[in-house]
Amino acid sequence: MKIYHNTTGLVGEELKEAVQRAKFHNEAILSIFLNTRQGYGPSQIHKLLTKAGRKIDINSVRRGITDMTTKTKDLVKTSQRRPGQYHTDPEYVWQINPIKYPSQQGEQTALFNNEKAA
Repeated sequence: MKIYHNTTGLVGEELKEAVQRAKFHNEAILSIFLNTRQGYGPSQIHKLLTKAGRKIDINSVRRGITDMTTKTKDLVKTSQRRPGQYHTDPEYVWQINPIKYPSQQGEQTALFNNEKAA
C-alpha cells in the first residue's frame, strides 16, 4: 500500500523520512479510533493529536483517514456530520471498521462473568 503521496518529487533519504512520517501519522490516527471506539471528524482527530503533542498537519490527518478508509479498510465513513475546524462547513465523521476490528467488550464481559461465577 502506498502510504505517502509523493507530490513534491522527493527522493532518497527525504522520501524515506516522509514515508516513515506518514506511517507514524496513520498509526497515531488509528490508535485514537481503536482506543476510544468513537466517531471523529478529521479536525477532531487533529485537535486530539495536537493536545497530545503530536505535530501533524490537518491535511495529513485527512490523507490518513482517506487512505485508511479506501485502502486498508480500517475506518468507515458514516453519514453523520459535525462542525469542521472553523465551525463553518460540516465534515463527515469516521469510525473504526467494526467488521475488521470487532469490539472485545462482549468477550471481556463474558470472561469476567465466568470468572466471577467460578
